[in-house]
Amino acid sequence: MKRILRAASALFAAVMLAWYVSPQVYRVLHLPDVTDPHTDLAAPALSSRYRNARLVRESGDERLYEATDSEVAISLFGILPLRTVNVSDQIGKVAAGGQAIGVVLHTNGVQIVGFEKIEMTLGAVCPAASAGLKEGDMICAVNGETVTDSECFAALCETAEGGCTLSCLRDGSPFTVTVTPIKGADGVPRIGAWVRDGTSGIGTLSFFDPHTGVFAALGHGVTDVDTQKLIAPATGFLTKATILRVRKGNGGTAGELIGQFSLNE
Repeated sequence: MKRILRAASALFAAVMLAWYVSPQVYRVLHLPDVTDPHTDLAAPALSSRYRNARLVRESGDERLYEATDSEVAISLFGILPLRTVNVSDQIGKVAAGGQAIGVVLHTNGVQIVGFEKIEMTLGAVCPAASAGLKEGDMICAVNGETVTDSECFAALCETAEGGCTLSCLRDGSPFTVTVTPIKGADGVPRIGAWVRDGTSGIGTLSFFDPHTGVFAALGHGVTDVDTQKLIAPATGFLTKATILRVRKGNGGTAGELIGQFSLNE
C-alpha cells in the first residue's frame, strides 16, 4: 500500500513538474504586470480567479474579457499559484516594424539655411543678415501672411511693398524682424537668404497600429544637412524605399542606409 502511495505521489509530483515547466506555464510566468483582455491563457489545468468577481474559468476559454480593470490570480489546477496580473483594456497591440522607409517632412514655414550677398552699385549687401537673422531661424509669416513653402515665401517677399515684417522662431522662441528686400541684377527683390521648407531621407519604421494608422519611425531628431539645426516638421508622410547599399558605421562615425524612393507614392 505504501508503495502504491509513494508511486502515486511521485507520479503526481512528476505531472505537476511537467506542467510547471510547460510552455503554457512559462508564458504565464513571464506575463507583464499589466496585460490586456485579449491575452490568451487557453491551456488545461490553468485557473484564473478575478478580483471583485466570483467567476473561475478553467481549461478552454481563458481570455480575460470579463476581467477588465481587475486583478487576476492564475494558478495551476487551482492549487499552485503562478502569477497575479492586472488586466486593462487601455493596452493596445501594434505591428513591429524594422522595414526601411522613405521619410518626407515639411516644416511649418521655411528655415534659413544660408545667406548670400546681393551685388549693388555701392557694394554687396545682405538684408537678412543685417537685420539679425541667423541660420536655423524659422520664418512663419511675411506681413501677416502665412508662409506655406519656399515658393510662397519668395512670392511674398517679391510682392511686398516697402519692408517685410517677418514672424520667426529661433530655438522655439518667437520674434519679429523687419527686412527690406533689394533688387539684384535681375531686378527681382530679395532679402539674401537661402531657405528650405522640408527634407527627406531614408529611415526605419519602428511600429505601426493597423487599426488607427498611428506609427513611429526613426526614433531620433532630424537635423538640416547644412545648418545641423533640428528640423521641426509640421506635416509629412512615409513611403516605400529600396535600399541600394549600406555604409557600415565605425567608431565615432554613424552608419548610413543609401536607397531610393518616390515622392509621389
